[in-house]
Amino acid sequence: MGYLSSFFSRRNSRSSARRDNETSAHSQNSSRQSTGFSQSTTSSSESSANYPYSKEISGQFVDKRKLQALLRDEFDNDYQLQIPDELPPSSARIAKVDYDDVEGLKQLLESENVETVISTISILSAAQSQAQLNLIAAADSSSSTRRFVPSEFGTMNAPEDAAKEPVMAPFASTADVLKGTNLQYTRFVLGFLMDYWGMPHVPSYMEPMHFAFDMVNRRRVIPGSGNNDAISMVHSFDLARFIVRSLDSDDWPEYSGVVGSDITLNEALALIEKARGGKFDMVYDDEETLKSGNATLLGNEGAMPVEIIKEMNAFFGRLIVGGLMHIPKAVRITDKYADIRPMTGGNT
Repeated sequence: MGYLSSFFSRRNSRSSARRDNETSAHSQNSSRQSTGFSQSTTSSSESSANYPYSKEISGQFVDKRKLQALLRDEFDNDYQLQIPDELPPSSARIAKVDYDDVEGLKQLLESENVETVISTISILSAAQSQAQLNLIAAADSSSSTRRFVPSEFGTMNAPEDAAKEPVMAPFASTADVLKGTNLQYTRFVLGFLMDYWGMPHVPSYMEPMHFAFDMVNRRRVIPGSGNNDAISMVHSFDLARFIVRSLDSDDWPEYSGVVGSDITLNEALALIEKARGGKFDMVYDDEETLKSGNATLLGNEGAMPVEIIKEMNAFFGRLIVGGLMHIPKAVRITDKYADIRPMTGGNT
C-alpha cells in the first residue's frame, strides 16, 4: 500500500496534518476547526530506476506531531518529548479527494479557502509523483492558494545530484515544475532524522529503520571513513516546529534547511558507545562497495527483502560520502527562529 497525504492551511490560519493507517490530511485554523483532504491508493505497478522501493515500503512522516504543534499557542523551549495517547477528538476532520481530478482538487481548495498546501505524499512510484504534480496544478489554478511545500524532507535533491542518483530525479523535476508556477514555495531539507538512532528511548512517530548503527547488538557499519563526511541531523518533532513557524512568515526561500546538529559518523559512534557503555563491532564500507549497491547489512533488517535494504543503505552511504547529507549553512532557517532550540545529536 502506498500512502498519499497532503494538508492545507486556510487563509490567515495555521494548519497541518496527520496520517494514520489510512491516508489523511488535516488543517487547523485559529478557531480550532480543521479540514483535510486525502486519497488512499495502492502503489503503481510501474517500475523504473527512479522508484526502486515503490513495492517494498510506504512513506512515514511526522504529521501527527505537526498537528500537535499547531494545536499549541506557544512554542516554549523547555519541553519534554511526549506522545499523548490520542489527539483531541475535534481537532481535525478528514475528507477524501481524487488526486487524478485536478479540477476537483482546485474547486476543493477554493471552497475551503486554502492558502497553503503542504504535501507529504510518499514519492515511491510514478503514480504518486504524478499525484503531487496534479496537486501543484490544482493549487496553481486555485484563486485562494498561493503557497506550496513539496514532499521532500531529506536532502537538497539538486539537479546535478539527481543526474548521479536517479532516486532524486522526481524531487528535482517537481521543483522545476514549481518554478514555472505562480506559487510561492519552499523545500524543507534536513539531512537525516536523528529519531532513528534514539529509538525506542526517544519518542518518535517514525517507523524503525536501521542505518549505520545497531543499538541493541552493538554493531556499526560506516560508509566511507566516518571521519570527514559530516551529516546534518534534526529530530522530527523539531522539524515539525520549524515547519509550523514558517507558516507565519512571508519569507520563503527556495530551500529551508532545518538542522539540530552536524556530526560525523565516528563522532556519533563515540556518543553512542558512551551512552551504551561499551564498544561496537565495526565494519567500514568503502566507496566502491557503496557504488555497487552491495552495502553491508547490520543483520536486523526485518521483513524487507535483503537486496532492497542493501541498495537503500548503499544509497544513504553514497549521500554521506558525497557530502549530500550535510545541509549548507546558507540555506538554514534555524537561526531565523532562534527561540526554537532543536534537540542535538548529543541530547539524543
